[in-house]
Amino acid sequence: MNFPTALCLKSLLFRFGGAAALMAMLPGCSGDDSATSATTGESTETTTSGSTTAASTTTDASTTDASTTATSETTGPDTAANGEGCSLNDDCASSACVKFTDFEEGSCEAGPDGGNTRITGTVFDFVSGATVAGAELKVVAALSALQNPAEATALVSGTSGADGKIDVTSTEPISAGIGIVGVISGADLYLAATGLASPVMGSSYGPLNAIHDVWAMPAAGLQAWSDLLVTDPEMAAYVPLGEKGGVVGRVRRRGTGAPVVGAKVVPETGTTSALIRYLGDGGDVFEGEVTGASGTFVLVNPGLAERFTVEIDGAIQEGTVGSAGSAKMGAVFMLILNVD
Repeated sequence: MNFPTALCLKSLLFRFGGAAALMAMLPGCSGDDSATSATTGESTETTTSGSTTAASTTTDASTTDASTTATSETTGPDTAANGEGCSLNDDCASSACVKFTDFEEGSCEAGPDGGNTRITGTVFDFVSGATVAGAELKVVAALSALQNPAEATALVSGTSGADGKIDVTSTEPISAGIGIVGVISGADLYLAATGLASPVMGSSYGPLNAIHDVWAMPAAGLQAWSDLLVTDPEMAAYVPLGEKGGVVGRVRRRGTGAPVVGAKVVPETGTTSALIRYLGDGGDVFEGEVTGASGTFVLVNPGLAERFTVEIDGAIQEGTVGSAGSAKMGAVFMLILNVD
């Protein structure tokens, strides 16, 4: 996958109402949930049970892909049978559109037995866009991320294969309020959290996650950004990033994942205490009032479950809303905002 495609960070948008900001990282996006085929031989499959911990990031992109637990192959007037193509879980009679990246076409498949949930995705380096092999994934309850991202208990866990892909299935039905997030760790990586799915009903989950682009944050890259931001008088109190929390985000084009230049991240309410900085075109300075070539921004000090949207050339981008926040306990949270 090339860099722009990798940037196709799905708008991991999750609407949490009064819930903690960290929950915002969870996906509630829809249109971008494209499907892919089943895992390849290069993918590592691991199945684990237990509770979960997670660093949470907040994102509430466009539509929400609320999958259901149904695994029947019976098709309705607007659903596809197993083996047919799909973009969203809701496209399938089984509510399981299997894919490994957000914007690729998927394939409808039967969901796992027993009401369990399968997690498929690909781990990408947030800075370079390259796939990351050998990254450790813990799927945890969003609320756990507010407590202790590093020590949260995994609901399911696994390791990315040589191709960066992950394919893991819970051994029992997942029960977690608000949502579940994927916490990525590994050599030379800083703990980073990406929203994966929101409950389809109550605290129950469908047969497959909705978000498939999972983000890894290189520790060296995060430190370099902290070094740049510490010279900013307003930002100095909020760095180092990760150690003091923080949100790392990107504005990208829905459907292609290409970074969007000239986008401004703004509070949905019009006022905010959050501070937002944009990475310049060269990647060696934070400057300006809009996104540069990489579409990357850093956001600190958001309000509880505060929601943000995108403005381009003075026009608010409809259908693009994300909640921002962090647990401020040794993790960064990924906020991906998709625009048309």
